[in-house]
Amino acid sequence: MTQPGLHRRFTPDECEQIFHAALGAGDIRGVEAALTLLAVQDPHRAQHLVDLTKMALMIREAGE
Repeated sequence: MTQPGLHRRFTPDECEQIFHAALGAGDIRGVEAALTLLAVQDPHRAQHLVDLTKMALMIREAGE
């Protein structure tokens, strides 16, 4: 018997919220999990988040 909600589906909006929360917490596994879930549902949105994250990292590195 499985626990209720164990296989709950997350909406793309929820996946993005999880992504941002994990990113803010420095939880790389959470970031990866959120992007993986989002990529299945909305690959363009997931790629957009990846692209924005890469750009933010490049800007940060340029300022160091």
